Amino acid sequence: MFDAPMRITDVRREAVVAMLDAGDFNGHWPSRTFVQMVATLSSTCFELSVTVQNTGRDPLPIGIGWHPYFAIPSGDRPQARLHIPAARRATVTNYDDVFRTGALVDVAGTPYGFRATEGAPLRMEYFDDMFVDLEKTAAGHIQIELHDPASSYHMRLTALSRHGHRRTALCAAE
Repeated sequence: MFDAPMRITDVRREAVVAMLDAGDFNGHWPSRTFVQMVATLSSTCFELSVTVQNTGRDPLPIGIGWHPYFAIPSGDRPQARLHIPAARRATVTNYDDVFRTGALVDVAGTPYGFRATEGAPLRMEYFDDMFVDLEKTAAGHIQIELHDPASSYHMRLTALSRHGHRRTALCAAE
């Protein structure tokens, strides 16, 4: 889907709606797929809503994910703190091709352990990983937070997912 052109169907001051009738991705997907994305911007949040619909006859196993990159405003990465409420991560072959090995490993006690409520220091490690078994809040959301104390920057990513739909909001945290 990365290279597929989306059709812009609505543009407003605060939002853009785009659609993609992907078909079966030229025979690379098990069924026909229709995708709608809505991007909304306010003074404190960027919200991305993705809805996928199976328009074919065959089952459509699909996962909707987001692969964000964030700058540390102070430039002092080692002191920045990250909170990801994940119990495990999917291992990859290496960070050049990032092919999943199929193995899931616990993150506790490793450089990937960011479960603590106050987060853990980012240090200088590079991360291009898929975190799994994410703990949800009482409201059923997944919340990830990045805090850069040196710049007083605090960002919260909140994800809500249900069958065929994912809504993600990236907001300035209070």
